[in-house]
Amino acid sequence: MTTTRARSRYCIRPKAIALVGGIPLWWSLHGLSIAAVAQTPARAESSWLPPVLKTDATLKQPLPDRSPSPLPVPPPRVVPKDSALDPRWNLYQLGSGDTIFIQVEPPFQNLSFQSTLSPEGTIVVPLAGTLNLENLSANEAAAAIRVQLDRFVVNPVVSVTLLAQRPAQATVTGEVLRPGFYPLPANTTPSAAILAAGGATLDADLRQVLVRRTLPDGSTLQRQIDLYTPLREGVAVPEFNLQDGDTVVVAQRQTDFDAEYDRDFIDTLTLTSPPQFPLEITIVGEVARPGFYPVSASPPPDVAQAILAAGGTRVTANLRQVVVRRTLIDGSTIEETIDLFTPLLEGTPLPDFRLEDGDVVVVPTLDIADREEYDRQLAARSTLAQQQIRVRLLSYASGGGRGSADGAFNILNLPNTSTLLDAIQGVPLSQADLDSVAVIRFDEELGRAITQEFDVKEAMRGDPTQNTLLQDNDVIVVNRNTIAKVSYILNTVTQPFRDVLGFLLFFDRLQRSAENLFGP
Repeated sequence: MTTTRARSRYCIRPKAIALVGGIPLWWSLHGLSIAAVAQTPARAESSWLPPVLKTDATLKQPLPDRSPSPLPVPPPRVVPKDSALDPRWNLYQLGSGDTIFIQVEPPFQNLSFQSTLSPEGTIVVPLAGTLNLENLSANEAAAAIRVQLDRFVVNPVVSVTLLAQRPAQATVTGEVLRPGFYPLPANTTPSAAILAAGGATLDADLRQVLVRRTLPDGSTLQRQIDLYTPLREGVAVPEFNLQDGDTVVVAQRQTDFDAEYDRDFIDTLTLTSPPQFPLEITIVGEVARPGFYPVSASPPPDVAQAILAAGGTRVTANLRQVVVRRTLIDGSTIEETIDLFTPLLEGTPLPDFRLEDGDVVVVPTLDIADREEYDRQLAARSTLAQQQIRVRLLSYASGGGRGSADGAFNILNLPNTSTLLDAIQGVPLSQADLDSVAVIRFDEELGRAITQEFDVKEAMRGDPTQNTLLQDNDVIVVNRNTIAKVSYILNTVTQPFRDVLGFLLFFDRLQRSAENLFGP
């Protein structure tokens, strides 16, 4: 019983004690309790020892240095490229602003306390004073506190609990709307950090989100996570909590023809930011209005939408071999051929080919050799085709139009797939020379006008070769004498037309001077 009382009352470890029986007792050196000394004969002669410990001034010799040695710093370790399985990902390191609870087990429970790490990463430990816990885990912090308390009490049992985690300062960069540094709440995941940066752009590859973490020893952990596939398959996203100083990098998607990356699905995710600017698409070739077109990026446009933005295809377009040219990040160019005609012929859906910013869509011209196997009437009736064409009709068989009293020059807006017979319905057939009606068409490749003559009488009898399919900007000339004069003028032009605009301006000037040109 005496021993028990002595243990419970005198279990504080003194730095030093007075001489007992003429022998100095270095309790702090040997770890002896007062109860253990009480069992020796020397202790029996010293029953006068008061419970209050004496100071170091009563010692005849200086105390040995009991301050804890600094913790060893491990050498930097080479970390593999993807260290997702490294257990240090789950290791939280204390820092300024963290609130912890230090619990000391009985009989020293009065030494338990709660503290918040200062801006320098320190706390004040009872008896021991200031202690730096920066970049230590909870277990490492408990061990450091135990070492300090062990200078004053015998074998303390210490545990550290994280009560409140400090906000994390993380860097979010790459294909996000607003790259930069962001203060994030505790327990923030990489996807939440991407949302804090405004969301991923349409050029982001959510299959390659990289998280980097620098450890106190200078080594770097690197982990790549896939946010796309789990969302696509409806499974849990393999995420974890970010820590202060982490960097989240959203990779740029390779703009190749990757059919496995569904941009329509990406566009519906809350993780993706709304597009801020339209896509710039170039459409050239056999379309009504070739040029550069800003197209809405949400939803991502397909080839058919781009063609319609350019006014639709011409009758001479070859929808079997529409080409999409794309420039990659490294500056190289790739091409993909899209067949839009076969789905029209077979009644199947059009290819769902999504365009990227900077794509060039080329609608080629149908070769003459391929026209027999190509249903131009079907292509012209489709929604991909130009809905209306503009045709100029110069007729000396009728009067009252633009020009002189002897001739009429009219601009006709006709539905696509209109033929020569459709265009001359308003011409007095009894006064027209129907044996030779000319259709003048500008050939952009040759840079000059091409004239073809058709027998309208044979076309009325059902000959399809004489009832040609009209194209946009065609010029129809009725009256043989007029044909001869127009052909003469075209043949005497010293320079070819530069483009279709010059070709049309020629006929505009022609109608203004029709009286002098076609008069008797």
